[in-house]
Amino acid sequence: MTTSILAKRSRPMVRVAPLRTICLVLGLLMAALIVLPIVGTIVRTFAESEGLSAFTRAAELDDLGTTLLNTAIVVVVAVSAATLIGTVLAWLSERTTARMGWVSEITPVMPLLVPPVALAVGFVFLFSPRAGVVNVAIRSFTRSEATTGPFNIFSWYGLLSLYVIELIPVVYLVVSAALRSVDPALEQASRTAGAGLFRTFVSVTLPSIRPAVVSSMFMSLTIALTLFSAPAIVGATAGIDVLSVRIVRLLTATYPPETDVAVVLGLLTLICIGAAWTVQLRILAAQRFAVVGGKGQRASLIDLGPWTVPAKGLVLTFLSFATVLPALGLILVSVQRFWSPRIEIATLGFDAYRRVFASGSITREAITNSVALGAAGATIALMIATLCALALRERATGVFRAIDGLLKLPAGMSNIVIAVGILVTFAGSPFNLSGTVAILLLAYVIIYMPQASIAANSAGSLVGRQLTEASSIAGAAPSRTMRRVLLPLMVPSLASGWTLLFVYMAGDLTASVLLASTNTPTVGYVLYEQFTSGSYPTIAALAVVLTSVSSLVAFSVLVLSRRARTT
Repeated sequence: MTTSILAKRSRPMVRVAPLRTICLVLGLLMAALIVLPIVGTIVRTFAESEGLSAFTRAAELDDLGTTLLNTAIVVVVAVSAATLIGTVLAWLSERTTARMGWVSEITPVMPLLVPPVALAVGFVFLFSPRAGVVNVAIRSFTRSEATTGPFNIFSWYGLLSLYVIELIPVVYLVVSAALRSVDPALEQASRTAGAGLFRTFVSVTLPSIRPAVVSSMFMSLTIALTLFSAPAIVGATAGIDVLSVRIVRLLTATYPPETDVAVVLGLLTLICIGAAWTVQLRILAAQRFAVVGGKGQRASLIDLGPWTVPAKGLVLTFLSFATVLPALGLILVSVQRFWSPRIEIATLGFDAYRRVFASGSITREAITNSVALGAAGATIALMIATLCALALRERATGVFRAIDGLLKLPAGMSNIVIAVGILVTFAGSPFNLSGTVAILLLAYVIIYMPQASIAANSAGSLVGRQLTEASSIAGAAPSRTMRRVLLPLMVPSLASGWTLLFVYMAGDLTASVLLASTNTPTVGYVLYEQFTSGSYPTIAALAVVLTSVSSLVAFSVLVLSRRARTT
């Protein structure tokens, strides 16, 4: 009897040889697809620019120091603020009496469902110093004689606000999924022992979800470093130059394109991402935090007492500022003949929507392509990332660590640089993918693979090894342990990751500008074309439609994942 038990205890946790083989094959294939265009572009550009001359010309760029300082300020402030606000919103929604049912669940993720370029344009419609709807309304209400203000979206606080609003949903999705997965028994024991609300939160709750918080910060960092729409639309007008826009200008606004200099600047982001990834690995490897310990009782909501109303007010304020106002701005402009802050009922109509849905229109085809590419790309990327995360969890050897690092490599490069590499590598012979849906799907999977990898690693790190070990001791086969124990507990975090990937792929701008065409249009491609031509009502209508579709898909996935978790 004792021998039998010891034999079962000696059985590996979840050792599935086919999993390691599949992961190794897919990981190496994905690594090749990532490395080939990036390394090929770097080698080609440096060879054509005679080696280190690219570094010299990059160092001699005008105001490079100011650009780097601006980028550091924006990234540090935005990531820190988004992590704090997103974590607090997730805690209020999952653990306290400030929870307002479905409103609390959808509020923090709503900005995520609006394409970044549309969100930026929506805030311009609202807070442009002269013609912004909110500014004109305030001046009219106060009978001010001023012709501008009181708000100016083209400023530091305007740019930082857009960054924070873009990043908060990333933090919220990851942290809220962790809070739903972590056993609340420790928190309840802390409160029973007499610990106060703040002490319990700092000493128990935060250590329990530390892997999710760290992963969300890393994910936010990668997004902030490569975000293009907000700094291009708002920052450029405000005179605030950041690294992502500088890289794009070197590739698109100069002739011939200074690809080698752009690649050098992209290497700076690669160094930052590599350092952050190393810190993340050290924290997750320490395993000094609570994880999912089993399906215990559901946490009783913490009574905030007199702070309940202010907490709910915080949630509703965020909803109004980050979602309702820009959505109203987009809807208002979409029913106008042209952008005007003054509403004239007689001139309102749905001509822009008719143009969007007109038979054979490029906008209608763009919506279909973007939704299909978003769903397919998110599924493929997350499947590969999950397999690699499971293999790394089982055996953290050098090979699987290297694959995990390569999957995050695109995060260190500008999306434009990666898109250029993909275009150069796969558009011509022997692949001949130029202007096809295949090259767009390949680009989306490669560009957003870091986010998929981070989401999968976070989901796996939240599941305690004692659960899989207990299943193995009970005699369950490794495949059954993975199917019945490991994967179901990872579902909430994986669903959040899939939602994030879908929305970003469906509303992608930077890669679409280079790789899409009139034969294979995407929403990002069409939005950019319409924005450069000043077709604001069409931009607004297309953004409203995509936001509605993204919202429906995202909420359906999140609801299904929650039901799967509770069954």
